[in-house]
Amino acid sequence: MLEVCATVAIMDIGKQMIRSSMRNILKLMSDVEIQSASNDIRLSIFRYFDTMLRPNIKIHIYRTSSSWIEVDTSGIIETLHERSIEPIDIDVPEVASDAPIPTRQYNVIFVPCLGFDEELNRLGRGSGWYDKFLGTQRHTIKIGVAFEATKCRLIPYEEHDIKLDFIVTESNIYTSQGNSA
Repeated sequence: MLEVCATVAIMDIGKQMIRSSMRNILKLMSDVEIQSASNDIRLSIFRYFDTMLRPNIKIHIYRTSSSWIEVDTSGIIETLHERSIEPIDIDVPEVASDAPIPTRQYNVIFVPCLGFDEELNRLGRGSGWYDKFLGTQRHTIKIGVAFEATKCRLIPYEEHDIKLDFIVTESNIYTSQGNSA
């Protein structure tokens, strides 16, 4: 048991170090770079997932927080509305681990990624809220959105961590078959 606890503690330290590195990388991005990359991500999403993103599907998408440096989802949300696809928007500026988990089942969930690897592991902000939420979604397609600069060689993962189905950046779409862009 002590060995398991030590492994978990080392993983937590590893994740915290990666989070710190990712935040430092993101701080170096200008507002223009963030908006340009966010727009490229939006275009890739609607090119690659065009047939999937249609009216009458249930979509869960986060609303970008002004206090965090992250992919701006406002363009994705706007395009969904223009296509008469009504997503379920969620404002996630301060998601706490004990925040309520939606009970509705979704077809597609867009997930913010502070960092990620090519194995479709994501690093979040550390509260575990998305892993809990994604764990309740049986048949959903999980699409992470991230900046290419936050790709890591390896994200430490634990049994409760949920892999994504896709990760879209401004220059690649990562899938279980490798990147496709």
